Amino acid sequence: MRSSMSLADKIRAYLEERPEGATSAELARRFLAATHLSERLAEELIQAALQGAEWVELGTDGQWRLVQLAPDLLGDRTFLCLSARQTVDATGLELGWTVLQNGKVSGTGLCFSRCGAPGALYPAEWRDLPQPDVVVFRRRSRGLGPALQLVRKAWGRELALWEASAVARALFPFRRFSRPESLAAQVGEDWLADADPRTESLALSAIWLRLVELLEELEVRTSAALESFTRLVPPDFRRFAFRPEKLRRLPSSPGVYLMKDADGQVAYVGKAKNLAARVPNYFRPLQLLSERDRNILDAISDFEVIPLGSELEALLVEYRLIQLHRPRLNRQTDVQLRDHWRRVRGDYAIVLPSVQPGHAEVLLLNRYGRLCQVRCGADLSEGDRLAQAVRSLFFEPEPVGDKEGEIAFSWLASREPWENVLWASRWSSWEEGVREIAARVREIAGSAPPSSRAR
Repeated sequence: MRSSMSLADKIRAYLEERPEGATSAELARRFLAATHLSERLAEELIQAALQGAEWVELGTDGQWRLVQLAPDLLGDRTFLCLSARQTVDATGLELGWTVLQNGKVSGTGLCFSRCGAPGALYPAEWRDLPQPDVVVFRRRSRGLGPALQLVRKAWGRELALWEASAVARALFPFRRFSRPESLAAQVGEDWLADADPRTESLALSAIWLRLVELLEELEVRTSAALESFTRLVPPDFRRFAFRPEKLRRLPSSPGVYLMKDADGQVAYVGKAKNLAARVPNYFRPLQLLSERDRNILDAISDFEVIPLGSELEALLVEYRLIQLHRPRLNRQTDVQLRDHWRRVRGDYAIVLPSVQPGHAEVLLLNRYGRLCQVRCGADLSEGDRLAQAVRSLFFEPEPVGDKEGEIAFSWLASREPWENVLWASRWSSWEEGVREIAARVREIAGSAPPSSRAR
């Protein structure tokens, strides 16, 4: 669960209070004053953070304003996540509830109801809520019947009901989620065994936010699209050189995938934030696929995945593999420069999880677009190589860049806040840079996902 507001969240909340809007310079002074950046660079970072955001627009007067989005967008709906169980004496119901609004928890609680008691009361906090969609793990869970009756009473009508387990089955075909613990593990959240219903509803809300993020990545953004998505039926696998079990074994880490034709040649290379969610989505009914995905499905016989530690590393490995194999179905085989990337050009050390346990990936990027990647263990046994790279890129740089550096700038331009990004321009010496990188490596080296490969 996210514990603090991101920069975008803060800007959005500020603009909600200012219908007249605000300039980039005003936003920069308000939200980046403590970062010791120049006013010009702070303003450029704000512009990069807002560039392409659907919820804001830049007027001809230079003011940023909120845009009224369609209310059916999943990320903007109000969700009521429920978990219920009978009391120990089986005479009543414990109902845990958590409310999600605009992608954040806005309320949570626990209430009790006696079986057969007339006029059972719903929580007072529900009275001011807009009509929500209800989220449960499974519709037929014990105790949910009375809980849904209480919800029906509160709003005087049937509400839209989503089963997290059904949505997860559509996102992760060929996997089964009989218990919430398995679904929580699949999306990288926690589920405490034998917790009270309120704690379970909070955990369910975290799981639901993860599922909505994955749905948006697949462009499933509205309630109607989600209804269709959950009714998908997988294709006949007899024409492929693998069985559905291979899809069940896919890791939920970032990575790249290589689609191969009947001759074993790589026909397409793609990347994914979550391999277990992305790759199975090629193997769906043809009428629900884009033209590009239909062409890929028609051409392939098998696939291979390479799990990685982060989305940025997946972008870089995807580019390298496209240059190596030149797959016939990849339409874009080179990096196309974008103007807004120039706003984030600078000297950075990016420290990210590695697929190798006990290690971190250090990506050094200088203002000219030159990138160097060093895999470091917590003991920093690669310290000499890291020191040489820091000295070469930031203290003895040549004005030469490469395409991988431009990919890293594009990733930075689309991210906020910048977690695990160190500002090399603040270092007075390469030794200081190595020390700061080493401290960050030790912080995250133990959290990398385990290495695995599906063939």
